Amino acid sequence: MQSLLVVVLLTIITFSLSLNSPTDPVDVWLGRGDDIGTKGNAEQQWQQKKRIRQQLGYNLPVFYLQLCPATFPANYYLINDPSLRSLFKEACYDGFSGRVLLPYFRQFEEQVLYNKNLAQNREIQIAIQQFGIYKKFTEHEAFLTHIEKLVGEEEKTGIHNLIEMLHTAYMQKSRWKQFVPTLHFYPNNQYHIWLFGNGNERKGIIRGDFGLSVQNKKTVWSRIAKALPVTLLLSALSIGISLLLGIISGLVLGYFQHKSWTSIFNSFLFLLYTIPSFWLATLLLVYFANPQYFNWFPPGGLRPANDYLHSNGIGWSSVPFLVLPVLTLAYHSYAVLTRMVRKGTEEAMDSLYIFSARARGLSEPRILFKHAARNVLLPVITVTASILPALFSGSVVVETIFAIPGMGQELLKASLKNDINVVMAIFTISAVLSVLGYLISDILYTVFDPRIKLHRL
Repeated sequence: MQSLLVVVLLTIITFSLSLNSPTDPVDVWLGRGDDIGTKGNAEQQWQQKKRIRQQLGYNLPVFYLQLCPATFPANYYLINDPSLRSLFKEACYDGFSGRVLLPYFRQFEEQVLYNKNLAQNREIQIAIQQFGIYKKFTEHEAFLTHIEKLVGEEEKTGIHNLIEMLHTAYMQKSRWKQFVPTLHFYPNNQYHIWLFGNGNERKGIIRGDFGLSVQNKKTVWSRIAKALPVTLLLSALSIGISLLLGIISGLVLGYFQHKSWTSIFNSFLFLLYTIPSFWLATLLLVYFANPQYFNWFPPGGLRPANDYLHSNGIGWSSVPFLVLPVLTLAYHSYAVLTRMVRKGTEEAMDSLYIFSARARGLSEPRILFKHAARNVLLPVITVTASILPALFSGSVVVETIFAIPGMGQELLKASLKNDINVVMAIFTISAVLSVLGYLISDILYTVFDPRIKLHRL
């Protein structure tokens, strides 16, 4: 139940961070900033953005609850333009009545910003930039008075009505209302749809539906379905190797703690701990995947080029491609685990139960690998659970350097293209796997030490 609560909190945090994206996802959907471009006049673009915003659910409130001043209306989310919506919030926090401002902002969108006649007027477009109407609400009256002289008779009436609505908003401005808290409840909101779906085309992330990629308009799961097994394989191999070698090395170093060569090996472990992963990955590529030195491994990729024509999975032909990335991911965990097991073994070998085992005539290997190891492995379980999220974050660097199509590369591509839905999906999956790692470690405590009970954890 605690793990479930943590997962829910993580989804809320991930969703909250996605709201602060510097780029409007609708612009990314339409290809703004790419070579695709958006065609049509301002009115057509606005209608298109409005339709896509409704399709993606961005026209809904963000969360179930919103605590805000009494100046905020419950339906403020009806303002489509994100910049104008932010400006509307600032005006409400400044004491303006949102009930009066809401119709003004909605008509301002339709009659000024997305009016096809005004969009073709160069002077008006220059005035939009000069007055900064997206950033300063106090400049709206001067801006409207200015463009009223530039528009034709057909638009003058609408502009004059906007000015009158603005005057009414200033007259009904009330400072005290901004200090009165109000709670709005929204059963149908963006977080609810993202989590549970809308009952139609969206199923929600609890059923594996992370929405659509705003970059290629396909489902997010179709992008990460092939990448997730690759990253899980890299993580599993690296954790397995670091655990196996780390436990054995730590037990041996702890047993021979008074030997001179253990000091040299301890210094080597400290060196491994301090080496950055990107630097080691570069060295491995230069010296072990370079014809000028030791051309033992492929320089990058996941499998030979001819295998891409016959198979999409990971087979035995991929083993040489995985050696260097797995080593890069495993060396840091190996150093940490070895030093921890060594320290625990040194303390265990001086304990009374080891003295008792020797008194009973047990062999030294049995004393080391059965009695000492059983007590040493408890802190290792905790450290192993914390390694999993570190591997996911480190896979971004490793997969980029070795050109491996895993979750790290997908996260990098999505970040560069502002594909916020893919980024949210990867962070959510990584968080859930991390929580599962800690949950499994708690359960494993009872396996290695029967004195620990689950209800006491």
